[in-house]
Amino acid sequence: MRAAATGLIAGKTMMTAAWITLGVAVAFSVPLVLAHGWPIIAIGVVSMLCAYAYTGGPFPLAYRGMGEVFVVAFFGVVAVMGTVFVHTGEWHDEGWLMGAQVGLLCA
Repeated sequence: MRAAATGLIAGKTMMTAAWITLGVAVAFSVPLVLAHGWPIIAIGVVSMLCAYAYTGGPFPLAYRGMGEVFVVAFFGVVAVMGTVFVHTGEWHDEGWLMGAQVGLLCA
């Protein structure tokens, strides 16, 4: 059941919770940005925009047949490649394959 869509939670309350969650995520990312620089900022900004676009905004991707594509991309490739980069400081080609596998399982 979707709490906001069914009226269990007011839209304003949901947006407030989303902004708080976003703020916590940004706070936790500061050490990663200090250690690894702009790639972490790029991953974070794109991920936040796509998180909003997934079910929000004027063209929600999840309801337009694009949901699974973004699940594979962000729960798989971006998450795995980002984690590999944070741990090694490098981009490894194997991360694409591992990320795609994880993303496909999520989808």
